Order: sequence, then structure tokens, then C-alpha cells
Amino acid sequence: MEYNILDFGAVADGATVNTAAIQNAIDKCHQAGGGRVIVPAGGTFVSGTIYLKSNVELYLEHGACLKASTNMADYNSDDAYPENHESIKERWTAKHFIICVRQKNVAITGGGTLDGSGDFFFEDPKPFEPTNSYSWMFGMFNVKDDNIRRPGQMLAIIDSENIKISGVEIVNSPCWTVFLHGCRYAQITGVRIFNKVYHENTDGIDIDVCENVTVSDCMIKTGDDCITLRCAASRLTNGMDTCKNISITNCVLECSVCAFRIGVGVGKIRNATISNITVSRCGSVFNFMTSYSGRGEAFIENINIANITAEKAGMALNIESPVAGGVKDVSITNFRAHLFSAVKIVAKEKGMVSNINCTDMHLISENADFPVGDREREFRGSYLIYGENADNLTFTNTIAEVREAFLGKWEGIKAFKNCDGVTINGGNIGE
Repeated sequence: MEYNILDFGAVADGATVNTAAIQNAIDKCHQAGGGRVIVPAGGTFVSGTIYLKSNVELYLEHGACLKASTNMADYNSDDAYPENHESIKERWTAKHFIICVRQKNVAITGGGTLDGSGDFFFEDPKPFEPTNSYSWMFGMFNVKDDNIRRPGQMLAIIDSENIKISGVEIVNSPCWTVFLHGCRYAQITGVRIFNKVYHENTDGIDIDVCENVTVSDCMIKTGDDCITLRCAASRLTNGMDTCKNISITNCVLECSVCAFRIGVGVGKIRNATISNITVSRCGSVFNFMTSYSGRGEAFIENINIANITAEKAGMALNIESPVAGGVKDVSITNFRAHLFSAVKIVAKEKGMVSNINCTDMHLISENADFPVGDREREFRGSYLIYGENADNLTFTNTIAEVREAFLGKWEGIKAFKNCDGVTINGGNIGE
């Protein structure tokens, strides 16, 4: 069955708030056993919070635009579902444009656009002031009104299964764009996410304590992180505590912080494959974090990474275990990057990080398009490749180059402090 939102009274004038009409179409479709709810081409439909239901496909025709309201009164209540939360520190609320909680067989498809109205909630555009850091090199805009703040995750999909998001373009998110929390069997393919590179917390896709998820053929340009694997299980009511069986491939990424952030939360992340990725700009290509801001205990293992190309990157690989948790059994193969710094693997104490294997890496450290500041150099360290309190590190056919104009930034190519089992085969970093 097909249900066109025009038949329920929706108006594509870019001003009328169509929440009731769109929700009515979804509810009718769900009650009839399922089908497709069509957002037609030809204009912009404004709406507050929409709740997706089981067996319903929300289909946006090419040329259709479904845009989030700028009136916070049009959004859900903070207690819309038990897992819902806000962040006072980061100044986003517990309100969302699209919510899907404990539903099955749900899809968002088509060639149309979802617009989160992020521009309304952030500061107005201002003259470009470049920073001296690879992260936020174009600056960071803050929330316009601290009293209103801004909506939280634009698409909040919680404790649901058999999820498909395909073909749509998602733009201008006020916070994390696609948030999967406690979900099973999710597929995100051919999605284009475009957020302002200076809007904070506008992650592309956040996969948090989920099982059996694929992400493929996506293009993401955003502020903050492009794709994250998280294990923040404390708010879930379904008992899940592990983010596992994740495949990410054939994506083109650009961001202001991490192309991939792996970690954050109290739980486990394991069995993930990331391959065939092109990164045009980022602070870190891969950032493994067992704790965030001194909190959390993530245990990360069995992560396989292959065929990565990056440029204008602050760092290729950063593995940190500063408080609790651990990282082990990480394999990285065929990695080519032009960057500032290359590899940093640091644990608070022995036994927290082990079995990190890097094969066929070609890392070229070269000057940035702007002066790199002292704070950036301090974080990256004095060596292009550095390990501390990490065991069983293997570098096979790893080539590290420092362009002549950048030689003075480093004390040396590599250094390992209190690391057992460091093996270097081939390449040039053993010289």
C-alpha cells in the first residue's frame, strides 16, 4: 500500500508545519500492515518530530525535501523513550527530528532530502578564521541561543531491527545525524550526509552498541566525526553491551575531527571491518579511545582495516587507553596518507594495548596549508611513529617520509617506550 502525505493534508510551502499530516500517514500505513509513505517532489514539507513505525517505508521522491521545524515546541518531550538523553555540556537537547523506538522492518529511502535546519540553531556565518590545527581548521561555530540550545540527534533509531536507510541526502543536521543505539540488522547504503564543517557535534553516522550493521557507498562531509563505533550501553533497556559485527566499505569522507572514532562508553566493540575508504580531510583518520574526557571503559578487539587513502590529515592512527579498558588485535593493511603525524599508540599501563599490526603503510608527513601550532605538535608528540606501554606492535613494509620543509618538526621517525615485542619488517622505519 502507498500513502501520499498530500492526501493527509500536507502542504509543501516551506512554512506550514505538517507533523500531524505526516504522522497520520505513517500511522495509517502501519495499521494497515505496512507499505510506503511518500513524500512527493515539488516543494519543502516542514515538520516537527516524526515517529517511524514497523513495516513502514518513508520514501522521499527525487526533488522532495522534508525539513525540520525551527520551533522547539514542535518536537518530542524529553521523556519520549527511556533511553532518551540530552547534553548540557555540548548544548543539545533530547529532541529529535525522526524517532524510531522498538520497531521492526523500517526504511527511509528515495532520492530526496532530509534537512535538519541546523543553520537556524548555530551562530550566523562569520569571516573565515583558520585555526592552527587539523581539527576544526575552519573554526567552530557555537549554538546561537544557550536557552533554546538545539535539537539532539537528527535521526534517533533506538532498540530496533531490520533498519534500512538508502539513497537519501541528509543535510544541515543540528547534532549527530544518524544515531543507531541498541539496534540489530541495520543497513545504510548510498546515503549522502552534508553538514557544515564548522558546526560542532554534527557526526555523520554513530553506531552505538549495535549488532550486524553495514554501511556502504556513502559520502559524508561534516563537522566533528564522520563515522563512530561506540559502546555506551548504560542507557539501554534491552541488555545489549557490545557493538559487534560491523562492516563499513566504499565511502568518501571529509570532517573536522575523526574520520573514524572507535570507542567511548562502558562496554565492548569487536568484530568490525573497515575497507575501501577515501578521506579528503580530517583531524585523525582512525582514533581508538577507550575513555573519553577521563570517563568510560571500552574494550575494543578484532578490528580489521584495509585499503585506506587519506590526505590533509592530522594523524593516521591514534590509539589511546588513558584510564581504563583496552585495545587488542587490530590489523591495518594498505594505508596511504599525506598527513602531519602518523601513528601514536599509548596506554596508561602495560596489558591494555596489544597486537597492533600495520602492513603496507606509506605515510608522508608534510607541511600543512597553515602554520601548525605548539599545542598540535605537543599532542602529536616528537616522533612520527610513537608507542608507549603497548605490546606486540608489528610494522611490515611501512614507509614513513618527512618532506624536507617539515624535517625540523620531529626528533626522529620512531620511538617506543616500555613496549615489548616491537617487530619491524621491511620498509624504511627500521633504518
